[in-house]
Amino acid sequence: MRRRLTGLLALAALTGAAPALADDCATLATNQGKQLLLVTGSTALKPLLNVMGPKLAAAPNNILIAYLGNGSCSGVNGVVAPDQNLVAAGSSLSYFPESFNDGAAGTPPTCTLSAAAATQLAISDVFVETCTRAVRPSTIGDFTGPAQVMTFVVPPTSTQSAITADEAYFAFGFGGAQGKQAAPWTDPNFFFIRPDSSGTLRILASAVGVPNEKWFGQRKNSAGKDAGSGDVLASVSSSANVEGTIGILGMEVVDAGTNREKVKVLALKGRGQKFAYYPDATSTSHDKINVREGRYAGLGYAHLVTPVNAQGVPTNANAKTFIDVVLGTKALAGVDLVKTVAQDAKLIPLCAMKVSRTAEGGDLHRFKPAAACGCYFESLVGTASSSCKACTADSQCSSDQSCQSGFCEAK
Repeated sequence: MRRRLTGLLALAALTGAAPALADDCATLATNQGKQLLLVTGSTALKPLLNVMGPKLAAAPNNILIAYLGNGSCSGVNGVVAPDQNLVAAGSSLSYFPESFNDGAAGTPPTCTLSAAAATQLAISDVFVETCTRAVRPSTIGDFTGPAQVMTFVVPPTSTQSAITADEAYFAFGFGGAQGKQAAPWTDPNFFFIRPDSSGTLRILASAVGVPNEKWFGQRKNSAGKDAGSGDVLASVSSSANVEGTIGILGMEVVDAGTNREKVKVLALKGRGQKFAYYPDATSTSHDKINVREGRYAGLGYAHLVTPVNAQGVPTNANAKTFIDVVLGTKALAGVDLVKTVAQDAKLIPLCAMKVSRTAEGGDLHRFKPAAACGCYFESLVGTASSSCKACTADSQCSSDQSCQSGFCEAK
C-alpha cells in the first residue's frame, strides 16, 4: 500500500497534479448548506433525478440527493432491513448540485461515503413484496410513481416481431432443453438478461410465469459484473446470432436517444390473450396506449420506498418532499412534472393511465386519475390522438371534461 501511494505521488509530481479524490457526500451537503438524502435502487428515475435533483437542491428545499443505482431489490432491502444492507463506505454515488444543468442525459458529479450508511429512500421497479417475498411491514411505505414498461428486445435486423408468454416461459425457463424449446430462441448464451435484483427481470418474470432466479441467460457483462441495461443493449444490438438473440430492457432505455435503431421491441402476447401487443399503438409510435389501456402485459411502476409512521407518512422529511414532488402533490418551481416524466424519464405519468394493478402481474383495474392528462401526454411524445380536443377554457369541453394543459381531459 505504501509503495502504491508513493507511486501515485511520484506520478502526480511528474504530471503536476495530485490524484483526484471524490468529495465526501455528507461533507459536500454540509458545506453547501444542504441536507443529504441517500437514494438507492433502480436506474429508471435517473433522468428524472438529473432534472429534478438540482431544483430540489435549491432553496427552499435545500436537499442534496446522493444516488446509487444498485438495482431495485438492493434498494428495497436497504430500506426494509437497513442494518444488513448498508451502503458500503467508499461507495461512489452521483449527486445533483444546483449548478448541474446537463439535462436528463447528462452525467452528474460523484461523491463517496466516508462511512457505511443506510438508504433513506429506495427507487424500485417492483413492489416491496416482489423483492422480499413477504408481507410489507406497516413501517415501510410503498408509494406508486410513474408507470413504466418492460420489454423483450431482439437485434434490429431480426425477422421476429412478437413473442408469446408461453414462448418466453419455455425459452427462459428451460434454456433450450430438448423438447422444451421455443425457436428461434434455443441457446441461452444469446439470452441477455439482468441480475436477480433487477426490476426489469422481476416484472417480466411475473408476466411469463418463470421465477426470476430460474431464468436462463447471461446475467453478467464481459467484465464479469452484473449486467446493466447498457450491457444488454450493447450485447443484443451487436450480436452475430441475429435470429437467436433476445434480451430484456425497460422501454425507457429503448426510447432514449437513438436506441430504437439499435434494438427491436417484440410485441407480447400475455397469458390468456388472443393477440400480441406492442407497448405503443405501432412499433414506431410512442403513445404507450396499449400499456395505458391494459393490453400490454409488461406493466410496472417506479415505486418510492421509505420508512413511514403509523399514519403512513414518511418519517424522513426530505424523502417525503421527494415523494410529494414525484407524485405531483407538491409543485417544484421550474418543473412541468408531466413533461419531465414523459420526455426526460421516458415513463408514463399516472395521470395518463386508465388501468392500475396492486401486485406484480396482478389483475388490472380501472383507474381514474384525479386530473387526467392522456391527451397532453400524447402531445408530448408525438401527436395527440384524433379524439383529443384542444382548448383554452372549460367552456370548450363537454360536461364530463375540463380544460387542462391545453386539452379537454376527463374530470
